[in-house]
Parts: sequence; C-alpha cells; structure tokens
Amino acid sequence: MALVGLFALFHGHAHGAEMPSTASGLEYALGFILATALLHLSGIAGSLLLKRTLNVNALRMSGLGVLLGGVYLMFA
Repeated sequence: MALVGLFALFHGHAHGAEMPSTASGLEYALGFILATALLHLSGIAGSLLLKRTLNVNALRMSGLGVLLGGVYLMFA
C-alpha cells in the first residue's frame, strides 16, 4: 500500500504540474476529485455486476484480461 501511495503522490504531482496557469486551482482539483470518484464508482459497479452475472472463474478471467491490457499499455 505504501508503494501505491507513493505512485499516487507522483501521479497527482504530474497532473498538478500540467495545470494551465489560467485555471483555478480549486476548480481543477475538484474536477480531478470528481473524475476519480466516478472512475472508482464505475469500477465498483462493474465488478458487482460481473460478480452477480458470472461465475468465479469467469470473474477471475476478466480480471486477468484487465491485467494483461494494463501490461500491454505499459509497454506499447
């Protein structure tokens, strides 16, 4: 968890460094908070939906697909 927190810190810093000089810091931060919350909620809702409709092995395979997609994006 510490490693994830460290990456989150650097990720947040990168987005903060990209902020246009004409943007309001508060509005910019609120936009990122809202977008992050919506991404988390959609991920939770999607996993709950899959859990109800798929068996455990299919759910694990869908997780493996997400993992492989992430690895592909990381090295592509």
